[in-house]
Amino acid sequence: MKHQKEEIKKILNEILKNEKIMVLATCFEDAPWATPVIYAWDGNKRFYFLSRKTTRHAKNISKNPRMSASIYPRELRPLRGIQMEGKVKILKGKESLRALKVYIKRFPRAKGKLPLKDIIEKRGEFAFFEFEIEKIYLLSEKHFGWGKREDVTAILNKGEQNEG
Repeated sequence: MKHQKEEIKKILNEILKNEKIMVLATCFEDAPWATPVIYAWDGNKRFYFLSRKTTRHAKNISKNPRMSASIYPRELRPLRGIQMEGKVKILKGKESLRALKVYIKRFPRAKGKLPLKDIIEKRGEFAFFEFEIEKIYLLSEKHFGWGKREDVTAILNKGEQNEG
């Protein structure tokens, strides 16, 4: 069982570090909405993404912080992916520096292209968002069978010292 946990942690890390697009699912007043975003993972339980404050998902988040998200590799076989649930918040001012640090580490070429001063000074149309996961599920055909997912939150939590 320990061998399988290490292998599952390896798959989680591989997907979370290699993929760049996460599909968010937000909801407000019984109107669900899904949208892809480019994310940066902190190696622990937080994901950061940059978005316009005027988007539908940003408006939903400001009214309902509960969110789910999924990340799937491009390859269809073996079938695998990640589904998560948790809370998201819009970062303001200096809170954005934490997100910026993780984001620039993941996407160094973005350094000169982001409106950083506007984001930190809470001006402009963009903001960083922080998604803190409470549950994470792994879909792995190889480990659990076709179309079956398992709650692997405890396995990810044991890897909190990882830096992504």
